[in-house]
Amino acid sequence: MLAMTRVVLAAMIVAAPFITPAYADNAAVKISNFTFEPKELHIKAGTKVTWTNEDDIPHTVVSPP
Repeated sequence: MLAMTRVVLAAMIVAAPFITPAYADNAAVKISNFTFEPKELHIKAGTKVTWTNEDDIPHTVVSPP
């Protein structure tokens, strides 16, 4: 059993650089005290992003073309 665990662990370490991140179908960004959390967000087309503005003034969000 220990040998099998070591093989699986070694395979995970070798494969780690090739694993692509998982993207959610929904994402959220919070604006508070003029900061955005998370600071950067990578999403696929069609993902719904919910923005929550906790500041007293409105903010504008744009995406590069």
